[in-house]
Amino acid sequence: MSLPDTLAGVIGADRSVDDVIGRTRAYVPVAGPGYASHVLALQGSFGVARGPNAAAGHFEVGGASGTSESVSGLDLFGGGPIFLSVRGYDTFSRFGRYAWAASVEYRIPLALVNRGVGAWPLHFDRVFVSVFADAGNVWGPDSSPSGFENPARRALASVGAEVTAQVLILYKVTMRFRVGVAIPLVEGDGARVYLRLGVPF
Repeated sequence: MSLPDTLAGVIGADRSVDDVIGRTRAYVPVAGPGYASHVLALQGSFGVARGPNAAAGHFEVGGASGTSESVSGLDLFGGGPIFLSVRGYDTFSRFGRYAWAASVEYRIPLALVNRGVGAWPLHFDRVFVSVFADAGNVWGPDSSPSGFENPARRALASVGAEVTAQVLILYKVTMRFRVGVAIPLVEGDGARVYLRLGVPF
């Protein structure tokens, strides 16, 4: 559908939006004790949106990312991945048109279990622990025709630790169960404990 030139750029009539998103990751092996190398994992993400339909809620920052659970079909353990994750906060802690998030983790192999649980269709493979720091922010627009303002504030930040166990279920489904605790450092309301599937990135 085409839009008349007289309505181009008019909020409510022109629903166009332009956005750019990006993400980069790096994994650096580090020598250390255990059954495998330690890993220093880094991630950075950003998003920028403009246009009449680039609402204040275009990007959201917060929450603990995970992997969708496919065995029960009930979307357990916190659901799927989050593009701009900052653990220790709600998924929609902040919103806006301009956003970034960054994470650094140090992952340490803890135990190579390689053992089942009796006759149950459950086999424990390996366990590793990680310590992390997250940060992120989102803002904009500074002003709008309706008078709404969403200026940049101090970035959200958190630190914490996670333990991840790789498990084979029903003899064919490999899942990584991850339990963590995150302590928000800005605008937080205390440590949060969460359970997710998969590694955060």
